[in-house]
Amino acid sequence: MKSLPLFNFNQAASVYDEWFSTPMGRYYDLVEKRAIKQALKNVSGKKLLEIGCGTGHWSKYFSALGFSVLGVDISFKMLRKTFHKRIPWAEFVQSNAHYLPLHDNEFDVAVFITSIEFINEPHDAIKEVVRCIKKPGGNLLIGTLNAKSRLNRNRFTKNKPPYHKASLLSIESLSDLLEPYGKPTIYTCAFSLNPSCPIPIIDPVFDSLAKKLGLRCGDIIIAEVQL
Repeated sequence: MKSLPLFNFNQAASVYDEWFSTPMGRYYDLVEKRAIKQALKNVSGKKLLEIGCGTGHWSKYFSALGFSVLGVDISFKMLRKTFHKRIPWAEFVQSNAHYLPLHDNEFDVAVFITSIEFINEPHDAIKEVVRCIKKPGGNLLIGTLNAKSRLNRNRFTKNKPPYHKASLLSIESLSDLLEPYGKPTIYTCAFSLNPSCPIPIIDPVFDSLAKKLGLRCGDIIIAEVQL
């Protein structure tokens, strides 16, 4: 059923945020937030819809950037974590991405951060989310695990949860999903010489250089399209 996620995040809710405190988690959080912040400069309004908000980790970041956030997630146990964070200018709704209880043309930007790869029939989910974005001029922004990344391929083949349930996307397959709505800008980030133990000073510089060279094997794909 398309309403069910590929992985049940209820079982990960109690430990989900711990990853961001690890050296690996801190590094990937840093470089992805740097990329997402740059992409958000193209957004004119401040009303943001976050699909797959989980425990509110990214919701808190978007709120700090000045956005009014509506976070949506199908996992009640993940959403319950948001209540304790008391994130300003943020509200949360339990729903799945295919049937959003929202009005048409309501948001300036919608984002999927490491969530589209865990959604059944992502083309239908994107269509439903696009319905809720203001047109013309609204933005759709996606950050997703790269199918061409060695790290992500290893996670998948080693049956490591939750990655083993993900339907990983490549630049090409993500572009195909987005092109019905406009010409997407797509690139990769999160390059690391040693992903399990990133070097704080060297790896961010390496990441910036790799992006400038247009390398397509970064661990995370960033895609944005203006409607």
